[in-house]
Amino acid sequence: AFNHFLHHGMALLIRNLLGRILQLPGSRPLPVLQNGRLMSTGQAISTLRDDTKEMVEGIALIDDLIGAMFGAITAVIVMLSINPLVTAGTFLPLLIVVFIAHRLGNYAEKFRKAGRETTSNVTGLIADMFHNTEAVKAAGAEDRLIEHFRSVNEQRKAAMIRDKLMTQFTDFLSSGVADIGVGLVLLLSAQAIFSGSFTVGDFA
Repeated sequence: AFNHFLHHGMALLIRNLLGRILQLPGSRPLPVLQNGRLMSTGQAISTLRDDTKEMVEGIALIDDLIGAMFGAITAVIVMLSINPLVTAGTFLPLLIVVFIAHRLGNYAEKFRKAGRETTSNVTGLIADMFHNTEAVKAAGAEDRLIEHFRSVNEQRKAAMIRDKLMTQFTDFLSSGVADIGVGLVLLLSAQAIFSGSFTVGDFA
């Protein structure tokens, strides 16, 4: 169901965007980048592919978030009725992760944006290289073009490494704190079970 929604949603967005591009004047059909230059054909293809996918996946994540929110509220109510201390040991680490992830959000957004822009630059340059092969040969610019391509790839590599490191750090933080929370729950519940105030059924 998700793949059906993803591909159909992307196809609809791309069709509408292309329809709008074809309605614009032929001399300036594509948007202007931050550096003042017109977006190349390759960059437009990359944008249509990546941006539409992000938009459709964002809609799917909203559905997941709503379901997870109701499930979490139900779980908290049930767990608080059983043992508030164990409940605190379960959710306090999660709140810490949410707080830290929120603080890192601006950095993650900046790295992700840089990664997407540099990827768009690389794919755009590749498309331009294939479309203008004869002009490059006529100008004898093969070596300069290859050097420029290597430079653009280095920029993309650096941006993607920063993006990947931020993603891995966030995943490590989430899994590490979650494991600490599990340890706290085990310790607290073991003491409660030993005292007789917490049964095996409550633990389950």
